[in-house]
Amino acid sequence: MRELENRLEDLDLAEKQALTYLHILPSQYEEEDYYRMNEVLNAKEEKDREVDPLVYIQKLKK
Repeated sequence: MRELENRLEDLDLAEKQALTYLHILPSQYEEEDYYRMNEVLNAKEEKDREVDPLVYIQKLKK
């Protein structure tokens, strides 16, 4: 489940970067929706997201 959430977060982050750095209008990127835009603007970088505890422990062991 967390993998799916991370993939969706990646898409949100891509949109956020397009809006911020490429100055693409939201209406050009997708149909404007207040709630969706709020999710996009709150997208977190991969390093700032929650991590599955088991995956984290496995990374520490390497």
